[in-house]
Amino acid sequence: MVVDGRVVVEQILSGKVVRPSDHLEPRNEWVAVLTGGAVLEIGGEAVELASGDWVLLPAEVPHRVVRVDEGTSWLAFHFADL
Repeated sequence: MVVDGRVVVEQILSGKVVRPSDHLEPRNEWVAVLTGGAVLEIGGEAVELASGDWVLLPAEVPHRVVRVDEGTSWLAFHFADL
C-alpha cells in the first residue's frame, strides 16, 4: 500500500531462510516482527528479533538477513526522509 506517494506499507510473510541474503534499500525501512523471529546483520552486528521487536534500517546501509523462522510475519514501512 502506498500512502500519499511518500510511504510504502507492506506485510511480509517469510519462509525459512536457508542462506543469508544481502539487501541495500534506497529508502529508509522500519520493520517490526509481528510473529516469528529473525536475525539480521546490520553494520557487522547481529540483531536478533522476536515477535514485537522492530528495527530502523537507514537508506543505503547494507544489511543481511541471516535467519528467519518459517512463517515469520513482518510489518514494513519504506520511506524517504520526511
